[in-house]
Parts: sequence; C-alpha cells; structure tokens
Amino acid sequence: MSFGKSFRPGPRINNNQNKRDYNSMSSSKKLFGPVGKAIQAYQSALKTLKPVQPIKTNYSGVKVSPVVNKELHKYVQDYLNDFAKQSTKINAESNRRLKEKIDALSPSAQDDKEIIQKITASHIPKVSLLPGSSKWTEFSRVLTSVQTRNVICMSIDIEAWEKNPKIITEIGISIWDPRIESGQYSISSPSFDNHHILINESLALRNTQFMPDHKHQYLMGKSKIMSMKQCQVFIQELIDEYMIPDADAPESEPGYERAFVGHGFSGDLKWLQSLNLRIPENIPVFDTMKIFQSMYGSTGSGLGKALRLLQIPHAYMHNAGNDAYYTLRLLLHMCDIEKRKLLGLDDIEKVQNTIEQWRSHDSGGNPSGSSKRRRKNVATEFQGSVHY
Repeated sequence: MSFGKSFRPGPRINNNQNKRDYNSMSSSKKLFGPVGKAIQAYQSALKTLKPVQPIKTNYSGVKVSPVVNKELHKYVQDYLNDFAKQSTKINAESNRRLKEKIDALSPSAQDDKEIIQKITASHIPKVSLLPGSSKWTEFSRVLTSVQTRNVICMSIDIEAWEKNPKIITEIGISIWDPRIESGQYSISSPSFDNHHILINESLALRNTQFMPDHKHQYLMGKSKIMSMKQCQVFIQELIDEYMIPDADAPESEPGYERAFVGHGFSGDLKWLQSLNLRIPENIPVFDTMKIFQSMYGSTGSGLGKALRLLQIPHAYMHNAGNDAYYTLRLLLHMCDIEKRKLLGLDDIEKVQNTIEQWRSHDSGGNPSGSSKRRRKNVATEFQGSVHY
C-alpha cells in the first residue's frame, strides 16, 4: 500500500544551530508545504478539543470479580519469600566482596574517594530490590496482581514529532483483559486487544533525522487514521471501558484491579492529558522501566535492551503500536514466575554481568568514534493503515 511522498519534518539542522529552541519551530510560518499545513491543522484541532462526555459501556459476557485461587496465591507468596531470602543473601555476599576490594587497596588509595567511587560503581552485583524497601513493596504488588490475573492492564505509548515534541503523531494501545482468559501459572501467551492510531492532522510529519521513521510499520494489524476528535473519543471509550471499575461488581467481592502500563510512562501521560481526556486519578501505573531498574539498575533499561534480555522477539521499535504491545509483553514476562525461573531472572549477578557485557560491546563497537550508525531493516510483514 502506498502512503504517498515521504516529507522531511523540517529544515536540516547544521552544527551551528545545535542550540536552536526546537519549540519555536512549532510556528507554521517557519515551515511551508505539507509540513507547515500539518502543524497548523494539528494546532487548530487541538484548540477545538473539549472534554468528552462520560461514557460507560457495559462489558457483557465476562465475570466482574476474579475467582480467588488460594493455591495460586500461595504459589506466588512462596516464590516471593524465596526470592526475598535469595536477594538478602546475594546482597550480603556482594557487600562482603566489595569491602574486600576496598581493603585490598594501599593505605593511600583507601583514602581516595574517587578511587572508592569507581570501584563501587563498577562492582557487581548491586542489589536494590530488598525486602522491606519501597521497591520491594511495589514489585511484590505488581507481580502478585499480574500473576494471579487480578488486574486489567492498558499499555499506552505515544510518538511525537522530533522537531516539536508537543505534536503527537502516533498513539499505540494494547490491553490485557484477564476476565476472558483461563489458566493458572504461566502468563506468557496472553490475548491482547491492540490498536495503532495515526493522527490525520499530523500525518505528513515524519521522524527522519533524530528518530527512526517506522510510522507505517505496525506489526499487529492495520493502523487507524483518525482525526484529533475521533482519536479523543476512541481513546476515551477504551479508558471508560477498561479502566473504570465495574459498577455492578458485588460489594462483598473485590473487583478486578486496573492499571496503566508504560515504559517511562510520565511523558506519555502528559501527552494524553493534552488531548483533554478524562483519566482516572486513582489508577496505578505499572512502569516497566522502573520495575526493570529496581531489579537490575538503570544500565540497559531501555525497552529494546529489556526485550532482548527477556528473549522477546521485536522489530520496528518507535512505532507507537508496536512499543505499546512490546511493553505489555515485557510486563507479563517480568511478572511470570515460570518465565523468571526459565530465564534465570532472579540471578541478579548473572543478569547484571550480561547487561554490562552488552554495554561494553556497544560502546566499543565503533573504534573510529563516529556517531554514524548503519540502519538495518528487518524483513517482516505489516498490514498498512486504513481511515477510521
């Protein structure tokens, strides 16, 4: 399917313009042709958006309260207890080894704070996911909710125009609704409701200079081309449908939890709010980046590296629909006890060593020091886009 011309998203920036304020490029007076028209159309449509009226669609045919499986809850609790003991033991051993490294230094070096900091920074393993910490409490809560299939998850990813991040070009949404699934332990093969939205007003804006242009490489189905208003109404209906607790749930039985999912979700949330959506304030966020960092540290916590570590096949990143889907799969893999055991994810030292090897390889892969990288396209199928 042809998508017409590929337009550059603005004038190329040379080395003498690196300090340009890119937000100033939002003015359509500085850009002409399809790009300038797209900016103007987007800004005009954004100004006309008003809060949508509350809509609550009855989700018929599914149970509104989860079945309490005592055996499954015990399985999860036993796992968390074992993991807590293992983390505490690894942390004590790690601290002992670090102390030995410092004690082995010469007396003068032991007083050198810079040397101590370098040794501490490069020491592996670093354990921050310890019982009693806030990170442990959050990890336990997320893993228990997901593993027991007690939470409805809506993963959202936003792609913005590289020359003006206030302009949204794509929105990806993937939803996992355990109310329609069965099973007890493994959650590695779930059914998702996937959506990829291209905003019609910003359709001509392409990321070609600083970010890869994978706008039309959605892998989970057909993209939906929507106007700003259509996009607002469609997303609001999904939020009302999945993220608002069931009104007909019995008071005597707890209903399903709800959670937004994202990989570094704070930025996506701000962009969603710019669409004048009604977003429930009490809905928790399961941020896969924060969960990953609490286990292994900030190195290698990008979505692509995390997917690679958990052996999740992926392609055409920076397509909002693909990223929303991969983020949700990442969450379920990280919270799947059987998958964690299979991949050895609780062996913190082994995982951190693997991440460090990747980091060392990536940083030393270009001896010339040039920042240019080859772009490699992945041969895979996608189904194009259709007007909504």
